[in-house]
Formats: sequence, structure tokens, C-alpha cells
Amino acid sequence: MKPWLHSLNARSFIVQLLGLAVVLGAVGLFHLQTLRQSVHGEAARVGETAAAIFREELGQHPERLQPGVLQGVADRLSGKLVNVSRLRFLDASGTVVADSRPLQQDAPQQTVGGTRKGTIQITAPILGRYDPVRRSNQIGTVVVEVDLALAERRVRRSFLQSMLLLLALIPLYWLIEYFALGRSTSRRLRTTASAATALAAGDYSARARVRGRDEIGQLGSAFDAMAAELQSTHERLQLEIHERHEIQQRIGELNRILEAGVELAQTQNRVLGVLNELSRMLQASSSLTEALEILPGYCKTLLQDSSGMIYLLHPSRDHLERVAEFGAPQGDDDFFNPANCWALRLGKTHAARAGSPLLCAHIGDALPGVEYQCAPLQAQSDALGMLHLQFNDGEGEVEGAAQATRNLLVAALSEQVGIALANLKLRETLRQQSIKDPLTGLFNRRYLEETLQREIDRAQRIDDRLVVVMLDVDHFKRFNDTFGHDAGDHVLKQVGRILSTSTRSSDIACRHGGEEFVLVLPQAGIRDGIARAEQIRQLVAELSLNFGGRPLGPLTVSLGVASIDAQTRSADALLKRADELLFDAKRQGRDRVVAESDPDAVE
Repeated sequence: MKPWLHSLNARSFIVQLLGLAVVLGAVGLFHLQTLRQSVHGEAARVGETAAAIFREELGQHPERLQPGVLQGVADRLSGKLVNVSRLRFLDASGTVVADSRPLQQDAPQQTVGGTRKGTIQITAPILGRYDPVRRSNQIGTVVVEVDLALAERRVRRSFLQSMLLLLALIPLYWLIEYFALGRSTSRRLRTTASAATALAAGDYSARARVRGRDEIGQLGSAFDAMAAELQSTHERLQLEIHERHEIQQRIGELNRILEAGVELAQTQNRVLGVLNELSRMLQASSSLTEALEILPGYCKTLLQDSSGMIYLLHPSRDHLERVAEFGAPQGDDDFFNPANCWALRLGKTHAARAGSPLLCAHIGDALPGVEYQCAPLQAQSDALGMLHLQFNDGEGEVEGAAQATRNLLVAALSEQVGIALANLKLRETLRQQSIKDPLTGLFNRRYLEETLQREIDRAQRIDDRLVVVMLDVDHFKRFNDTFGHDAGDHVLKQVGRILSTSTRSSDIACRHGGEEFVLVLPQAGIRDGIARAEQIRQLVAELSLNFGGRPLGPLTVSLGVASIDAQTRSADALLKRADELLFDAKRQGRDRVVAESDPDAVE
């Protein structure tokens, strides 16, 4: 019930009902105001009509003017005339010739001035033939009395019947309007409203499709045009939004690529900076040992998520030796054969994981989730060693870009380290060649002159002791002349080997020239020097040398021992004193040790 009350039909019905009530009320009020005027006018018209009929009946028939005939005519006419209560006929002299009986029994009987109350009297002449005596053609007069109350009741009854008929026609009108117009209007309005609701909900394809030339049809057409425009605008906006979304996605992708590029550039700059710093540090290193102490820290800085070990190829080239490590690498093999590493065999970086058939044999038991990389350290295609790396990546593998970056970094690091190690080895080789005797492997005279003066200055600065032992092979020319120079070289090598194995790490063993050797003993006195010299003399005397399948015979040496004192300020002076003592040993018969005078000297 409530939805119907809110419908357009209900509102139209209520408005029409209220309008009808207002119209009926106005009509009733107007009727009450004009009723009497209309009744009087109607009565006058009725009286005139009656007089006209009476004249027509009698005017052309003078023989009917007899009282009896007139009475009959009056009675007959009064029955035909509506609202006529009395009909009288007067002759030319004004005498009542005929008088009808009252047609309405309830008409008032009182007369006022010859006329009853509540009536209206109408007189009309009856004309006939001209009478020369009376000089008139009026043969009589008709007097008609109209009952006002009766006329009023009949008019009122007619008005009520009209109102009842109107009220009866109103439902019919409503039914006709509802079925003929209301349902069509309501249906078109509901269709338009449904389409508007669907459009508001986002269905831009909704259309009212209401046709007609009336306002509702125009409204439906306007709505469909608006919906079509909205749909077109929405599709255009959706296309623009889609294009903008694609542009934003492309911009986002470009931003990510740019950020990745910037991050990669920053990483590369950082790596290049660290590599350049590493290169400078390696170039500034004075020895291979110092360089190997620097390398692990830089490797950890460059490869933050890794651990590893550095191996160097032994001069014999039959094995690699672990010389440094960083992080916590797996495996404890300090040595392995070069054939056990794919990187050394292939001459390039090799990577593998647990379960791979190409896993290097020197790795041992590989851990899952760890990538192993071996990068050869080489220069000019000459293998120097190997950089072994372990990357703990967990369960998943590294993405392509990160893996490529890692591989490039490992390649750059191994190349840099390889070149640096080659330069250090070359530098070390050149240095050794400049300070070492190629035949005996002992330091040469040049190194002796540089080092001895430094050691003398140091000892005098800290008030320490220092001893120099000068050694010469007895009858060395005999070996050259008898067995050849190669045999002489063999003798010198053996003497050099004894000196190398009989000295401390702080001692300096040098070949002074020819068959003459010098031994510098820092922090040692005359007694220590004599003891060391005697030990060397005995070791040489115990040698049994053969060369070319021939025994070389006995070998002896003569030794002179000198130490620094307050007057000794230069290396040349100390070497001269030791040389003089050596000649004393030669003059005394060779194969002996001669030292400076000392309370503790051995006789």
C-alpha cells in the first residue's frame, strides 16, 4: 500500500480529487448565489412561451373565444407548460372568461394584489382580426402565473441530477485516464527512472527508450541522449585512464631501470674505487707477503656476501698452496694439485653448485645453497695461483643481472690481483736478481755493502754487538783446474747451502766474490762468531763431494772473525779487519778459524 501512495498515479489521483472538491464547492457556492436569478429568468421565459402558445391556439380561431372553449384550452395548455400554476383568459374588456385550476396542490393560496404569493404573473395580448369599432386587433389577454418554488425545486433537482451524473462520470474518467494515459505514462516514467538508476549505478549502456511527442517522450529522448553522451565521455575517460595507466607503468618501469642503472653505476663506481685503491696498495707493497696481508680485507669489502681463499702456485708448479683467506670458507686443504681445479685447467672463471658434475675436486663435500667460484690468477696467460670464492645464496639462485654483476666483479678482481701478483713477483725476482748471487742463492756483495752499514749503525745506536765472519775456500783454483769450472761451481753451491742452513733468520750470508763468503751475525759477540765459524768449518770438512762420477777430494775453508768496537764506524773498516784475520788463517795453514783478540777467544 505504501509504495502505491508514493507513486505518481496516487499523487495524481489525490490532486485531482482535491481539485474536484474545490471545483464542486465553487460551483455550489455559485449556484446558491445565482439560483434565484436563474429561476426568475426561467419562469419569465416559460410565461412568454405559454402566452405565445395561447395566442397561436386562439388568435386564428375567434370561434374559440366562448367561455367553455377557452376553459378547455386553458386546462389543456396548462398541463403542457412546465412550472405554470395558473392560466387565465381575459376578454377585450378585461373580464375573466376562463381560469384553469392550480396545477400544483402545494402552491400557496394567498393572493397579493390578485397574484398568489411565490408566483410570478406574465400577461400577453391575444391579437386577432382588426375591430373597427374598438380600433384594435386585440381580442383578449392571456395571464400566466408561474410557481417560483416549483421552478426552483425543478432547477435544483436538475442541478443535483447533473452533479450526480458528473460524479458518476468521474470514476469512469479516472479509469479511462488510468488505462489510457496513466498506465502508459507511469510505465514510461518507471522505465526512465529504472534507466536513471542503472546509469547512476555505473551502467552507462542503460537507455529509457521512451518514445512520444509529449513531455515524457521528450524527457526520455533527452535522457537517452544524455546517457549516450555520458557513455561516450566515460569510454573516452576510461581510454585516457588506461593510456595514462600504461604511461605511468612505462614511467615506473623506466624509473626502476634508471634506479637500477644508477645503483649499478654507484656499485660499479664503488667497486672501481676499491679496485683502484687495491691496485695502489698492491703496487705500494714491498713484498708478496705484505700484499697477501692486504688482499683479504679488500676481497671482503668487494664481495660482502662471500668468503674465500687465495692459493699461489708453487715454483715447482706441481701444487697450489693456500696463503690467505677471508670470511669463514669451507674446507681446510692447504695444498692441492692444479689438475683438481677446472678454472686452472680451462684458464677462466668456473662456477658450480652442489650436485654439479663439474664441481672442482678440491672443494670436497659441497654445501647446498652455496655457489663455488674459482678464478685463476694469471698474467700474460701464466698461471700464478687461484682465487676460490664461496657465495651462500640460500635456497634460491641469484637473478641474472645480479649473477652477471657478480661474475664481472670476480673477473675484475681476479684480473687485478693476478696482474698485481705478477708485478710483485717480477719486482721480487728483479730485486732478488739484484741482491742475490745466482749461483749460490746467497746475497751478493752489493746487498752486503748496503746492509752491513745499516746493521753497524743500528748496533751502535742501541749499544749492541755485531760480528762478521769472512770465509774462503782453500785451494779452490785446484778444483777449477783439475775438474773444470762446473765442478768449481758445484763446490761453491755446497758451501752456500751450508751457510744458508747454518744461519739464523736474522743473520746475513753473502757471497763476497769468487770463492770468498761473508757472514754477518747481528746481536752476537766474538765468542758466538767463533762458535758459528767453527761449526761451518767442520760441516764443510765433512763434505764428500762427487761431480761427473768422480770424487772431488777433501774440501776445507779458512775463516776470520771480527767484531765492531767504539772505533769501528764503517762497513769497509770492519770487512778489512775480517779479511786480514782470514789471511792470518791462510798463513797459519788453512782449515782454521782466526778471530780478534778476546779474553774469551778460543785458542
